Amino acid sequence: ELQGCSPVVTPGIDVDVKDMLRAAWATKNIKEACNLDGLIQKLEGISEQLDMCKKSLADFLDGRRRQFPRYYFTSEADLLDILSNGSQPAKINIHTPKVFLMGKSLILSSEDDAIGYSDEGRPHAVSLIAGVGKEVLDFEPPVPLNGKVEIYMQTILDALKYALFCNLKRSL
Repeated sequence: ELQGCSPVVTPGIDVDVKDMLRAAWATKNIKEACNLDGLIQKLEGISEQLDMCKKSLADFLDGRRRQFPRYYFTSEADLLDILSNGSQPAKINIHTPKVFLMGKSLILSSEDDAIGYSDEGRPHAVSLIAGVGKEVLDFEPPVPLNGKVEIYMQTILDALKYALFCNLKRSL
């Protein structure tokens, strides 16, 4: 949970702003609506609460970036999408080029594959499609995508290094 931005505060901000907008709409006079007593103080209070939420969100995202440094290559919006959909690897596959700069996307196992899904009901990463050309790098063995997203992203990175090592060893 983000400090200073509890679930109780955020909906309160939304409700307060909507109430102010409804009151302004009901007034039908912009001059009167903007000169209501205490309006500036309410707006300043809301602005302070939003600043606290933004700071808490930035601190939270920085913590996640410290856990998995490749998140520094992603925008805040992309990182929020990755973290919120971390339990659904197919949804975060669109962010693969931003996290693994040389990769275009991951090939995930399906339920019909011999590999199937993990104990947590998630697919395995079978291969990585390169961002340039048509190169496909198979993971040896396929990578289970279990746990938190930053943990299995690190597992993918380690598997990527190992698969490249195995390919290089075979070529020598």
